[in-house]
Amino acid sequence: MSGISFSGLGSGLPVDKIVKASVEARSQPLQQMQQERSLLQEQISTYGKLTSRISDLQSAMADLKGENKYNLLSAESGDENLFTSEADPLAEATEGDYSIEVISEAKNYRWVSEEVDLSDDTQDLSMTIDGTPVDPGNN
Repeated sequence: MSGISFSGLGSGLPVDKIVKASVEARSQPLQQMQQERSLLQEQISTYGKLTSRISDLQSAMADLKGENKYNLLSAESGDENLFTSEADPLAEATEGDYSIEVISEAKNYRWVSEEVDLSDDTQDLSMTIDGTPVDPGNN
């Protein structure tokens, strides 16, 4: 029998849903590629930041390279006979310029008495320092 049959729109099939599902199925690989691209761009950006930080660290380490870079504090005296100084970073020395004026030098003094003959029993020796008696036989 020959008859006319309608397919598609007149067949009662949900053509719009079928077309929509077909389009979505074909766009699935594109969406997946876009997500992978986004992830790769994020990884490249993170790698760039890491590379930059490592470069900064290398520069900082290069500044510390060598013995002459440690304990950079120093102290100098214009006349070592009058005044000596030392800068010790372990003793919490702080950086700065300090001026010290020597007003007068300390003098060495010594007090010397006349010689006393300790073998002479007739002499009675007594000594006081700041009012405290001192026995000269017991040094």
